[in-house]
Amino acid sequence: VAVTGVQTCALPISLARHERSQHDEAPFRPLEINTVVREATTQYVDAAISKGVDLGFEPNPAPVFVQGDRVGLREMVGNLVDNAVRYTPAGGHVTAKVESLTEHVRISVEDNGPGIPASDRERVFERFYRGLGTNQEGSGLGLSIVREIARLHDAGVRCEDGAGGKGIRFCIDIPKAPEMAEAAAPAGQSGFAGDRKSTRLNSSHGYISY
Repeated sequence: VAVTGVQTCALPISLARHERSQHDEAPFRPLEINTVVREATTQYVDAAISKGVDLGFEPNPAPVFVQGDRVGLREMVGNLVDNAVRYTPAGGHVTAKVESLTEHVRISVEDNGPGIPASDRERVFERFYRGLGTNQEGSGLGLSIVREIARLHDAGVRCEDGAGGKGIRFCIDIPKAPEMAEAAAPAGQSGFAGDRKSTRLNSSHGYISY
């Protein structure tokens, strides 16, 4: 399977922008990550509907904060969701998920598509790398950008088998923000509209309320 990005023409500019930011003071601030991941995921509801792919989002039950760049993190998650929707066949599913760990927040995007051979899983993060056997368009820069944004957030990124050995799951572990950020939202508020249960954002009948 090959990998691709969100907007082919914009990817080289995007990668250069994130690389330059390592020499500047990053505009990081406390962010409620459920909100960021949901925003990034819902951008691809229309694409998922047209493809016949079930797209879902599973937030962490409680608010959870990271110190980061909102635009960069949305782009990072968006690239993963876009890639998953592109390569998952009709009838498949894609799920973005947020989990609070002891010292990190885990963002994952999982699909039950064709997956990526184990021998290619390190190479998919290389610039311009594209696997064989695909008719999808793309520059081969999308996952390079994911890795670069993750690096700027002191985050680790990896890919592994999806549930039951099917498809692929990309996991990004980002350090939690200082405890002061946890108090930024009142108790019981997660910072995004809707409940905290797993939500399928689309179905064969169109949108599901959330």
